[in-house]
Amino acid sequence: MRLSCSFLHLLSVVKAFQTSSQQPQWSSLSTNPNRYQRKHNIGILKSTSFPVPSNLESGLVTNRDIEYELLIGRPFQLEEKEDSANCITEIVLQSDHTIYVGQSDGPLFQKAVGSWSYDQEAFPSDVAFAMKLYRTYKAGYKGSDMGEFSFVVSRIFVGYLTQVGHAIAIEGSIYNDDDEEDATILGARDGRMARVGFFSMIDTTPSKEDQENGEINNNQRPNFMMRTSTSF
Repeated sequence: MRLSCSFLHLLSVVKAFQTSSQQPQWSSLSTNPNRYQRKHNIGILKSTSFPVPSNLESGLVTNRDIEYELLIGRPFQLEEKEDSANCITEIVLQSDHTIYVGQSDGPLFQKAVGSWSYDQEAFPSDVAFAMKLYRTYKAGYKGSDMGEFSFVVSRIFVGYLTQVGHAIAIEGSIYNDDDEEDATILGARDGRMARVGFFSMIDTTPSKEDQENGEINNNQRPNFMMRTSTSF
């Protein structure tokens, strides 16, 4: 399936400034999310017991049988849909509430950091899952009038969890939190943050049967390309 990702006008901006000599490659994660979060005052999400945003789709209820521990270290395929375009990114939810970001078929980003939270007993909202992603993109040319510069695109993901067999799925809405003053989950509730799309996270953990039979192909096995640099 041919996929792309706009992040509103981001795709056109990035493509306009990419050099012609740049080779196609997968996006990958910077390796020190905690350092970046401290530098930019990004809080780790530790509780998601918050009211349902008024513009969040209703009718979905979190499966309360899904325990917090089941999410830790589990690889997911994150599909983001904004406007008429979408993109897929591989992520892993870490035990320290940070997120490792792997391969993506969306616009090539330099760095990506994030945090997540899951409250199994969230009530009455049933909106048990929340996630923040901050992605840094590079644009422009050295020596040009505009020069070379970087910009950050941040998103908040709010959703519900379901489980079919051993597979876990998460789906919900995406909010724009580029305005740092309103960059809170509750900002979505009172309209300070606009909903810009929808997302789903599909569990890509190989099934127990596949592991026992050794039937794990490249599409099932997570393949994350991590940067070794810790600078940001």
